[in-house]
Amino acid sequence: MQIQKLNDSSIPQLISLCEAVGWLQPRLFMQKQFKMYLSIGNLFGYTHHEKLIATCGVFPSESGFSSIGMLMVHPDFQKQGLGRTLLDICMQQTSASLPVMLIATDAGIPLYQTYGFTTVTTIHRFEKFVTNTSTNHSHLKQIEPYDLNSLIKLDQTVTGAHRPKLYSILLSRATLAFKIEKKHRIEAFALCIQKGNTLCITPLIAKRDEDAIQLLQSICMSWNGTVRIDVPHSQFTFRAHLESKEFQETLLSPLMIKNGSHPSGNRDHLFAMMDTALC
Repeated sequence: MQIQKLNDSSIPQLISLCEAVGWLQPRLFMQKQFKMYLSIGNLFGYTHHEKLIATCGVFPSESGFSSIGMLMVHPDFQKQGLGRTLLDICMQQTSASLPVMLIATDAGIPLYQTYGFTTVTTIHRFEKFVTNTSTNHSHLKQIEPYDLNSLIKLDQTVTGAHRPKLYSILLSRATLAFKIEKKHRIEAFALCIQKGNTLCITPLIAKRDEDAIQLLQSICMSWNGTVRIDVPHSQFTFRAHLESKEFQETLLSPLMIKNGSHPSGNRDHLFAMMDTALC
C-alpha cells in the first residue's frame, strides 16, 4: 500500500471509491465537486495495486477555521487503520491556533473523538420536491460576477474564513444565484448547485430571518425537482418555517470541532451550510 497526494487525474478513482462505499451521486456533479476540492485543499489517498482504497481531505485556512472531509475507506480495507493514518496526515496540515471543523457520520464520531474533536451542534438536512408550471416568478436580483468580492466579505464575516478561490468556483458553478440588496449593499444571498435533479443550496447567508425566507421562496419558485438545504441547529425560526412549508428532515449530522468550543465567525447569519466537507 502507498500513500499519495491526489490530483485531477485521481478523480475517476475517487468517484469509484464513492460508489464502493455506497455514496451514489451523479457522476458529472462529483467530477466538478472533486475538481473544486482539489483546487482549494489537499486530498490524500491510500492505493493498493494502483487502486484507490481510502481518502481524506483537508481544507486549511489562514483565518477562521480549517475543515476535514471526504474520509472514505473501501469496505474491503476497513478496520485496518487506514482512515486514522490519513486523518493524521490531514491534521498535520492544519494550524494548531485555529479551530478545525468537520461534519461527521455516526460511524466516524469515535475516531474523531480520539483526536480531541467534540460535538458542538447539529446540522439538519431538509428536502422538498417542488413543481412549478413556470420558473420565472422570482423578483429577486441575480448575483452578477461583479458581486464576487461582496460575497467573499460576507462569508468572511459569517465564517471567519477568507475563501476567495472557493467563491470564484462556486459562482461559476451556480445554477441559481440570488441576492437581496439594501442601499446598494448585499444583505443576503444564496448560491445553488445542481446535483442531478436535486438543487442544493450552498450556502445561504442573511442578516435577517425574513431575508433568508424570501431567498428560499424564490429558489423554490425557480426549480422543478428536489430542493435540499443543510441548516444549522441554531436557526430555530428558519427550521420551523421549513417544516411549515412541508420540507422533510432527512438527515441529522453532528458538527465537531477541535481547538475551540464554537464555530468561528458570526454564525447567526448562516442559514445553509456551504458543504459537508467545507463547513
